[in-house]
Amino acid sequence: MTTSRADVLKSFGEPPPSLRLIAEVAGVEAAVQLARDHGGREIYISRNLEMDSLLVQSVGMEAAASILEALGPGAITVPLWLTGRDRKLAHDIGQRLLQGQSEAQIARALGCHIRTVRRHRARNRPPSAQMDMFALFEGEEKSCLPDDLRED
Repeated sequence: MTTSRADVLKSFGEPPPSLRLIAEVAGVEAAVQLARDHGGREIYISRNLEMDSLLVQSVGMEAAASILEALGPGAITVPLWLTGRDRKLAHDIGQRLLQGQSEAQIARALGCHIRTVRRHRARNRPPSAQMDMFALFEGEEKSCLPDDLRED
């Protein structure tokens, strides 16, 4: 049994919103290639596409022209997608955070977006030592009125 290209692309799941438009105008293959080549980075789409531009080198002139027409010239942030390394990346980010590396150092060293490092840090924060103020009132009536003003 052979796996079709469409089946392989379906296995990647839904593209992030910013790549969805690229997939619609230039094809899923172009969106996949762009994410693989430049995921987690910002690239510039020139008003005049040249053969040596990052976008053209990544997706080809025809797809690049479609992307330019849809998005216009300017900088775009290409999200990470389809890297197949999410679990290892999460582990490596965690290890580097424990070592005390900065978010920027980790993103640069691992080739990921700094927002990925920030999300990982936020999801994996140790529990706060701050007491939950509502835990004080569990099992008690929660009223801010003094006893003599409450209606029973």
